[in-house]
Amino acid sequence: FEAKDTLAQTAIQQSRFVYQTDTKVYKDLAIQVMDQRSNPSEGRIYPVSGVTVQLLGTGMNSKTDAAGLARFGELPANGRVWALLATEDGSIIPTAGELVVSGKGEVQRMRTMTYQTYVSYMNIWGTNQDWSKGSICARAMDSSGRQSLDGLSVQVNDEQADGPYYFGAYGPQPGLAKTDSSGRFCFFNVIPGLTELSFFDGNDFVSALTLPIFPGAHSEEDLPLE
Repeated sequence: FEAKDTLAQTAIQQSRFVYQTDTKVYKDLAIQVMDQRSNPSEGRIYPVSGVTVQLLGTGMNSKTDAAGLARFGELPANGRVWALLATEDGSIIPTAGELVVSGKGEVQRMRTMTYQTYVSYMNIWGTNQDWSKGSICARAMDSSGRQSLDGLSVQVNDEQADGPYYFGAYGPQPGLAKTDSSGRFCFFNVIPGLTELSFFDGNDFVSALTLPIFPGAHSEEDLPLE
């Protein structure tokens, strides 16, 4: 009787807990690398071939094909990975970004910038990049990630960073103090680590995001704002 009572009490105690019985699901990952002109929401994609895509911390790397696609196999579904983009000839700026391994197997996209365009931006704005630091160009987007936001000013929690620099209808435009219809802006010479970007509409706070900045690397992001 005591043994049965002990087993019954054990079953009651165990019923309070949920034990994970599902096996981990693995998915293939396809990353499409495109240049800074691309805007998938408007159907504009300019793929970049010959880019080595390295998944940091995994030892995995792959090179993009003519469609800008690099493929990886057997990654945990819905897991997060950091990808580093580079070319042997230096035709693009080394670029870092975070991706989610889609449980549906969807293609993930990363935007990079040609070295020539990067240098032209710095020349227009009159700045020079210290490669012990990082840089970021991004688009402020609505919460759906489909519509860019104009009329916003951006601040970064790094007083020594260069920027913000904004874009007009024809590209980088010195003297602008807020985003135009493209929602695009840049910061250079940002101290590596977690960096907070804050967005304002006039004097009104809109939103803030925290992003990692890598030394010697650039980030190209579309940033949905709540």
